This record gives sequence, C-alpha cells and structure tokens, in this order.
Amino acid sequence: METLAVSTVAGVLVGAVWSLLVPGGAQGSADVVAPERQFATDAWFAIVGAGAGALLAPVLHARHRRRPLVVLYSLVAGGVLGSLTAWGCGMLFGLDDLGLGATGVLLAWPIAATLGTLAVSALADDGGDDDGGASAAAGPVVSSAERSRPSWPP
Repeated sequence: METLAVSTVAGVLVGAVWSLLVPGGAQGSADVVAPERQFATDAWFAIVGAGAGALLAPVLHARHRRRPLVVLYSLVAGGVLGSLTAWGCGMLFGLDDLGLGATGVLLAWPIAATLGTLAVSALADDGGDDDGGASAAAGPVVSSAERSRPSWPP
C-alpha cells in the first residue's frame, strides 16, 4: 500500500517535471516543428518515468527487503499507477494539446522499477554463510563411522 501511495505522489511530480521539460513548455513554441515536439514529449516522459522507477526501486526494496516478491509486484503496480498519474497531471499542466503519441512509454517506469529491483536483489547481501553456498551443495554432514557402515541392509 505504501508503494502505491509513494508512486502516486511521485507521479504528480513526474507529470509536473515532464510538462516543464517539453520543448517550448506547456504553451508550445513556434521554433519547434510539431513532429519534433511530439517525439520530445514522448521521449521526456520515458526518461523522467524511467528515472522515477529507477530511484524508487532501491529505496522501497531496502525498506521491505524481507519480502522481495511483494516489493517487485507492488513496484510494477505502482509504476503503472505512477505513469498514469504523471500522464494525467501532464495533461492538467498544459500538455493536453499533445499528450502521448506513443502510449508504450507508459511502461518505462514499471520496467525501470523491475530492473532496479532485480539489480538491488542481485547485489544485496542475504546474510548467508561466507562459503558461497558450498556447504549446502555438498549435502549433509556424515561422520566417518557412518561412512564405514554399509547402507544396506538397514
């Protein structure tokens, strides 16, 4: 639940930043040709959304590291919610004449959050043994007396 709330608030911020980064701002500019402005609108949304996902992933993963799958699923759901919130807020902040030409950029945030979570999980110390898991791979510990005794018949 916390992840969804944080993603929604971040979505408002991403929408505001996105509307400011578009060439010519929310009002547009005579210097920017329409196709170039549309591309820039989509590209800036993808960049800012991916940045938000990449920043939120390690923070929320560190906060809830004992439940990594829950973190992953909530970051993906939060990323979708944050992207939709950012899109809506960008429209409210004056980009309603353009919008998103490529709606696939809505997935930049959840994809970045997923990759960030996977990277943090791969690099995280799980608090295990220092032998690199060799003791688990070697099997159970058997004494020399048990090895010398035949295993069949019991």
